[in-house]
Amino acid sequence: MPRPSAMDIAGPVQHCSFTVRIGEEDSTLDAIAGTQSIARAFAILRTLARFGAKGMPLREIARANGLNPATTHRMLQQLVQQGAIVQRKNSEYALGPLMSELSAPTYSRDVIVAACNPAMRDLSERTEESVFLIKQSGGDGLCLDRIEGKGIIRVITLEVGERRPLADSAAGIAILARQDDARIETLVTQVGLGNARYVSDMATMWASIGQTREQGFAFVHRDELGISAVGMAVPIPNLNLAISLSSTAARLAEPRRSQIVSALTVAVEAARERLITLPYGEGA
Repeated sequence: MPRPSAMDIAGPVQHCSFTVRIGEEDSTLDAIAGTQSIARAFAILRTLARFGAKGMPLREIARANGLNPATTHRMLQQLVQQGAIVQRKNSEYALGPLMSELSAPTYSRDVIVAACNPAMRDLSERTEESVFLIKQSGGDGLCLDRIEGKGIIRVITLEVGERRPLADSAAGIAILARQDDARIETLVTQVGLGNARYVSDMATMWASIGQTREQGFAFVHRDELGISAVGMAVPIPNLNLAISLSSTAARLAEPRRSQIVSALTVAVEAARERLITLPYGEGA
């Protein structure tokens, strides 16, 4: 079908007048370019954060963010100059000291962990399973704390400090389920599903979110590994946090799963009660 012309849409034009305001178009383009640069810079920082101290070479950073190497190089050099990232002798890039300096005035990981750790330990002792504390960081879930189970079989799916897309864990799904659909779309677009090991498509993700909203907890299962996990969000305003528990699929099958969920509910409420005493918990 031929594309409609302005004449087709608006009809015959008898007279056309317009005014050109000098500088307006240039300033608009500058604003758009500035916004894109900010978004790209934060995307690069999130990418580097997932790899921690290991760092990444330029071409991998460019590929992960859909940028060409020249643009990526310019942005990396600006971030290096600001201290947000560092360039090593092997030419790989990693997060720099500025990131921790900027976060110093805010509530630290230690404060959140101290509030939730007793409840997590109690849950792990009661179930003999490994328990994790996950906090939302952009479109990722950041592991703040982990209590290893004392059972014969221990399922360790995350290291402290490790990041994973929110859609790729029971805790992450529980966190997403508390947010509106438009926000979820934005978050998933930021990180994509390419690195996800549990969720490989949007339909699976939305089905998991819908089930979580209905039953109050997230349940995920990885057939290829024979492991499962349950996760539940800690209902605190301004702090997207969840506690999860991982085990073998057999140990998280019913009826034991229901018992685990009951214990998880108790742990989440205990963590919430301690967190609401912190300033960002006001109004809970």
